[in-house]
Amino acid sequence: MGLKSALCTAAFVHSVAPALAEGEIALVNKTLGTPISAENIVDVLEIQRTATNLTLSVDTQQWDVTADLLDGDIETTIGEPVNGAPVVKSEEEILTRWKGFYETAEKLVIHHVTSNDRVFFEDADTATVFSKGVIVLENTPAGDFADDGGTLRGYRWVDYEIGVHRTVDGWKVHKVNVTYLVQEFDSLAAN
Repeated sequence: MGLKSALCTAAFVHSVAPALAEGEIALVNKTLGTPISAENIVDVLEIQRTATNLTLSVDTQQWDVTADLLDGDIETTIGEPVNGAPVVKSEEEILTRWKGFYETAEKLVIHHVTSNDRVFFEDADTATVFSKGVIVLENTPAGDFADDGGTLRGYRWVDYEIGVHRTVDGWKVHKVNVTYLVQEFDSLAAN
């Protein structure tokens, strides 16, 4: 990156970092994350592994793994109106909701794809992973969402905000906020 490009990037980042209310993470930190150093590289990798394992365990219905990754009450937008304000839910409420997707479907395939993980450390034992994602799903029967109770197939582009904190058992999740950006679903008629 040339000097001009670096200066333009720095100016852009500075210009999009508005003053935010106390307790909120500044946009610049959501965009860039905390710089990786020799001191935090192991934590960064473990935090990214924790966030990835959360979505993978839901996709593969490994509920014991999911439960082990969650830590008590969770700040979340899961089950709230699209892009709703976060609320606090128990670990059991979240697990019940995720399990319910699979229990009410004849066939359900969900695949969470995440990328662009940026880890921001709020302190040595608390961090937030900001990432981009796509949720791809196929649901049969789709009920009211598909013609003739057929199959619903589609995707959602999302932003993830997964909060973690260090425990004696490793990094655990205490926040799962999802912002839906774009979604597209197709109804496939029942055979």
